[in-house]
Amino acid sequence: KNRSVTDCFEPGATFKVFPLAAALEMGAVNTEEKVFCENGAYRYAGKVIHDTHRYGWLTVPEVLKYSSNIGITKINDRMEAGRFHEMIRAFGFGTRTGIELQGEVPGLAPSRTGFDSRFRRATVSFGQGISLTPLQVATAMSAAVNGGKVMKPYVVREVLDPEGKIVFRGEPTELRRVLSPRTSATMREILGKVVQEDGTGTQARIKGFLVGGKTGPAQKVEEGTGKYSPSKRVASFIGFLPLHDPELLILVVIDEPRGQVYGGVGAAPAFNQIAGKTADYLGIPPTEAVASAPSRA
Repeated sequence: KNRSVTDCFEPGATFKVFPLAAALEMGAVNTEEKVFCENGAYRYAGKVIHDTHRYGWLTVPEVLKYSSNIGITKINDRMEAGRFHEMIRAFGFGTRTGIELQGEVPGLAPSRTGFDSRFRRATVSFGQGISLTPLQVATAMSAAVNGGKVMKPYVVREVLDPEGKIVFRGEPTELRRVLSPRTSATMREILGKVVQEDGTGTQARIKGFLVGGKTGPAQKVEEGTGKYSPSKRVASFIGFLPLHDPELLILVVIDEPRGQVYGGVGAAPAFNQIAGKTADYLGIPPTEAVASAPSRA
């Protein structure tokens, strides 16, 4: 089976891209604001939300750069529940993409009434309590960085008859606009900081390109219990290049990685190797100068 359309997973931190993009689009936050991240533990709606590291004040871009659960919860809290649900649906979560492959499933996204729970909204904002196919995640991330357009994914470029005449041609189809070009450009800049500066995705850097992306460690739900496993994880990284005019987007998902379980350590280096070779194969020209090795006398 084709796991990119038949299997679902909880995306974890990669999903933080979408509530942040939605909040920026709605004007609920701006990139100059700072969010207090409670030094790693935040009592919210009767429960405690934790960050992997202790952060105090972070700017809105830094919330994504350092992947703060607390920060994205506070940003998500700026949006009315119904609007957040509308944005999730607009990005395509909970519905099939319509790609011409057999067995595609719609995934599982909370209903509108499910978002009446503040804690449920919070957990969804950092990628828990929502189950998506890899193709849905890739399609939505493409919309976040391509200028804001949700495109219908397709595989077949063209079909020829025995005489060589084209009988079918696959072409890009815009389904709807979910972000303004301005918000999309802001998201590219923020996602570039995740990789290019000291964010969680630095191991995804590729010589000759500025790269943007997001890491996504996520806990797995144990079969039969409905509870999160204390040890089993899914590590992911989704990235794109060139940063300012994306042509290539790749999602790497590692099920139950051994050793290092974080997306920035396991999945980001895999992205680095795959994307570098793919860019070369597709003839995507480098956008950054690469220093040559000094010649030996």
